[in-house]
Amino acid sequence: MHNEDLGKYGVAFTDTADLFTPPSGMVIIALQFLDAGAVHTLTAADTDSGTRRYMNTANSAHAAATNLEGTNGKTLAAANAFPAGMTIYGRWTSFKRNAAASGYGTVIYLGPKTGI
Repeated sequence: MHNEDLGKYGVAFTDTADLFTPPSGMVIIALQFLDAGAVHTLTAADTDSGTRRYMNTANSAHAAATNLEGTNGKTLAAANAFPAGMTIYGRWTSFKRNAAASGYGTVIYLGPKTGI
């Protein structure tokens, strides 16, 4: 997928601390933070040890030193905040902000679960 494809498969917005899950057959491929904020829940699409390639709040990506993972990756903690304007890319099945953000929020870009 190329940067010009962002938004091609759908875009959502949240400014609450509610859990967002994409529709069936889709995953979150990018998160753009419109305000400085932390992530409460970020669930990677690849959760099995040895295949964890995307940072998340449940376990450490790139920690198993396999052909798909590097070494020394850490788990994303709720205390880790992203600055306003930052976009992170990956493949996630759910996302929840740490706190509501009145007047700001997070743009959620979707993509197909398979085929890219």
